[in-house]
Amino acid sequence: AVVYNAEVRENVEPMTAEEKEVYKPIQFCLDEYKGDIGCTSLQKETKEQVLQQRWRYPSLSVHGIEGAFDGVGCKTVIPRKVTGKFSIRIVPNHTIEQVDKDTCDYVRKVFAELGSPNKCKVSMIHGGNWWVTDFNDPQYVAGRKATKRVYGCEPDLTREGGSIPVTFNFSKKQQVKV
Repeated sequence: AVVYNAEVRENVEPMTAEEKEVYKPIQFCLDEYKGDIGCTSLQKETKEQVLQQRWRYPSLSVHGIEGAFDGVGCKTVIPRKVTGKFSIRIVPNHTIEQVDKDTCDYVRKVFAELGSPNKCKVSMIHGGNWWVTDFNDPQYVAGRKATKRVYGCEPDLTREGGSIPVTFNFSKKQQVKV
């Protein structure tokens, strides 16, 4: 999902002309994607925009709701407590601390605007730094060449999985590119 919190959206590293070109050769069918995710329309109009939203911009993923009835059939009892779990992909120029602060402040602000007598508690359980590497680095170029040799086609240069904390930690602690 798109992150609507302006503070989180503002500090995204600008896209270079070189990076913009990376999306063009990727084979990605919007109609097939819509079918896969079960929708009839998308928030973005082009393949490049959809992939950029998924891979290079902050995005929100809902992981679960605890305490709410999730079985088959109707439920008439309102739970006394419901816990929602979500994550936000942080990207270059973001810090865990700033995204945490901006997100918590935003949720509290929106909840306060509802005028609800209920309580809303929001907190970060854990966070991981973003990681991205230069796809023109000699090691990366060697990997691209090997992929082409083995599979007979150029690999897609995606940005998925860059928020897996171990990658950042490994690169930083070993002082090497990964």
